[in-house]
Amino acid sequence: MDSEYQDIDDYEDITDKEPVKEDEMYDESSEDSDTNSPPEMPKITSDGQLPPIILNDLKKVAIQPPEKTLRGNLLASILNNSSDLNTKLLETIPEDHLQIVKGILQEAGINNYHNVVAQNVAAFAIKKTLEYVTEAKSFATYGNRSQIEECDVKLAIETYEEELLNVRPTRKQMCQLASEKNSIQLQPFKNNFGLHLPSDRFTLMQPTYVFDYSKLSSALKERAAVTERLHQTAVKHQLQREPSQELHYDAMIKRSRMEDETDFDC
Repeated sequence: MDSEYQDIDDYEDITDKEPVKEDEMYDESSEDSDTNSPPEMPKITSDGQLPPIILNDLKKVAIQPPEKTLRGNLLASILNNSSDLNTKLLETIPEDHLQIVKGILQEAGINNYHNVVAQNVAAFAIKKTLEYVTEAKSFATYGNRSQIEECDVKLAIETYEEELLNVRPTRKQMCQLASEKNSIQLQPFKNNFGLHLPSDRFTLMQPTYVFDYSKLSSALKERAAVTERLHQTAVKHQLQREPSQELHYDAMIKRSRMEDETDFDC
């Protein structure tokens, strides 16, 4: 394969690099001996700092920290904790915040940790606090309040907790759950399951069905007899209501024919 058709992943910019000394080269024989073993972590010096070789590599590669880095950046913390005089000091977490985090870790029984851990924990706490305060400020603004109250902070925390708890499962998890459910065989249907219909010989859909008119006439007569019996019983138990004397008239009093000369204005 020609050198000009090299893969872009294998390309390495060596224009700005300094020649590496022989004593600073890594021993690749131990890495190739066992490919399945996890990568060896860099050893920390007795004073808790990273070796100068790694710090020099971090400064020589193209990934350099910008002028203003995020608070609690891992690379910025390593460069600030290094003892090299040429290292550029970058903006990190204030010391009072670090003391609070160290006190929390000490109360939790964690005493052996790198300085980067405290800075990252403090950065995480500051980030989360800023998110909660920003959300609480929006609630206070919606309520036409200039200051943030305790109820706004509680509502902001509940909102973020609800978002964290109600996390939708991934497609892989849903497929795995579906495969587990589908692997369980369903129970067979019971014999008497469903709507109970009469046999075919009792339905009109049967070709050999014969309608018996004698049974129909007897059923109609029996039904008419039952209806008449119920009617007679209702009439027998009906209450007799006598007409009152006030409403009883033997003869209607008719008005005499009015004369044409009758004057109603008098």
